[in-house]
Amino acid sequence: MLRGKHMAERHLVDTLQIGTDSKSSWTASPTWTWDTAKTVPCFVDDSESSEVADGTETTITDACVFVPIGTAITNVNRIKVTHRYREALATAEIYRVIGAPQVRRSLLALHCKRVTGNARG
Repeated sequence: MLRGKHMAERHLVDTLQIGTDSKSSWTASPTWTWDTAKTVPCFVDDSESSEVADGTETTITDACVFVPIGTAITNVNRIKVTHRYREALATAEIYRVIGAPQVRRSLLALHCKRVTGNARG
């Protein structure tokens, strides 16, 4: 298992930060607090993405984000991808975690929807 975990983690070429809503659930606009002291290696697989345009022209992209087992994250968190393929992004990608993380090939798989701004949805 250790070898499998090591091999899987070698493919984590992206980096993210975990966000938590720091306001009460009753407020209309959440304020996300990003754990900038801790970055988490990850791999963003957006190969099966889909875009949806609505009246606000918001684009939602589906992605599966892989992180090491033991990463403390749930579906109430947001993730901010700051690096793709070891290169810093000019604008970070923010995703909402959908459902519970699943174990896949010695990694946690997070099903995500790309969001814009501080939208709760």
